[in-house]
Amino acid sequence: MAEYLTDEAHRRTELGELRRIVGPFRMNEHAIGSGDRISLATMADTPNVFLDGNVYSATVNLVPSREMPYSGTRWQLRLNEDGTWSFLNQGQEEQMLAGSGTIVTLGRAPQGMDQDRFNTTRWLLYRDLAGFRLRPCMRVGGWLGVRDNQAVLSGPEDAVGRWLYWIIKPYGADE
Repeated sequence: MAEYLTDEAHRRTELGELRRIVGPFRMNEHAIGSGDRISLATMADTPNVFLDGNVYSATVNLVPSREMPYSGTRWQLRLNEDGTWSFLNQGQEEQMLAGSGTIVTLGRAPQGMDQDRFNTTRWLLYRDLAGFRLRPCMRVGGWLGVRDNQAVLSGPEDAVGRWLYWIIKPYGADE
């Protein structure tokens, strides 16, 4: 898969063309699965490319590099039993990528009997020829995207474009 959109991929992608990823997958020559450390790079035209979680303020920002001092660009993937994915910031369960409404933040999975119904930390991961798209399981938000150099969830009227696509880059053992 190319890291940039091709002319063929500029057309509008229908939901039926997306393939949901419910197990280990490949990104270029790398096999990626549960427990792997990755970074998420937006395909939007923006000076800050990498999704960065700030564990002290529980916020999610975009930063220009995945090198130090941007340690929040390290996400550990977790494949959940229901085929959804969780993105643990720096491997911490209490600091997972969460999305609801239009807000993207860090949070923890809910505890108690309604944990699946109100879980904003479980994500559906989709792929097509253009790249990866992420959507929270709780359907009160849209696709993870970038608007005005901020991570947001799309609205129902928003058109599909590069701003909704992500590149998943694995970290090496020495990084």
